[in-house]
Amino acid sequence: MKFLLEHTLRDYVALGDDTTRKLLASETPLVAAIEEYYRFFQSELWTVEDMKMSPHQAFLSMHSFMTWTAAVRMALSGHAAATFPLFRTALEAACYAYLMKDDEDLEKVWSDRHASPEALKKSRRAFTSAVKEAAARIDAGTFPPRFEKWIMEAYDEAIDHGAHPNPKSIYRHINPPKDEGDYVIVNLTGIYDAENTETLRMLVACLDYGLVIACVLARGLKEVPDDLNANLDRLNQLKEKLSGELFPASGSFDPAVMAATRSCRPGCV
Repeated sequence: MKFLLEHTLRDYVALGDDTTRKLLASETPLVAAIEEYYRFFQSELWTVEDMKMSPHQAFLSMHSFMTWTAAVRMALSGHAAATFPLFRTALEAACYAYLMKDDEDLEKVWSDRHASPEALKKSRRAFTSAVKEAAARIDAGTFPPRFEKWIMEAYDEAIDHGAHPNPKSIYRHINPPKDEGDYVIVNLTGIYDAENTETLRMLVACLDYGLVIACVLARGLKEVPDDLNANLDRLNQLKEKLSGELFPASGSFDPAVMAATRSCRPGCV
């Protein structure tokens, strides 16, 4: 086995910047849709004058949004596999914030995490299953149940496709082997061009995860804006429309790579 790293760090950054420039200058509706999602977080989710959030819940909510934004930036660079660790972290932060909505003791467990070895163990026990617990609580009382499976699928797909170094996060980006006689060349792709299907998949995934995170954060609000459900429904319809147009059911779209292919449906909050 011989490794051949042809590009420098500056080459890597330049290639990603080139993909970003092409996407931002393109007419793909995906970029416009992601901007619409960003505007939702910026001006439609947290609009009540007094959000009645503790500082910890507020910081975690904002951290979730900012980490999702970092994932968008990574996706725009064409580095598909590297977006999923960010998606996972953003979803976890949203779930942490949700669980703290009515639990001051849990906030203290989180804030005291590094106070002592015992506090670290206590924090780990409290938050190891935070996503699953938040998903189950959000689903409680809804009929038919729709949130828990949706949220957990998003979380599990993030782990499978890059948040852990699992086969799907690597095999998907390996090019077919090329026989050169005495040796076989196998390339592992990091940066994709703006027109590549993998790049477009990741931009749709930004919408998928953006919607999941938005719904979790919305359920964590004590005071809900009057038009929040309508805005969430609008985002869902936009995502579904673009997914259907860009990746029709003919087989060109592999749902397994997406974060949350199911619709959120009206009534997220």
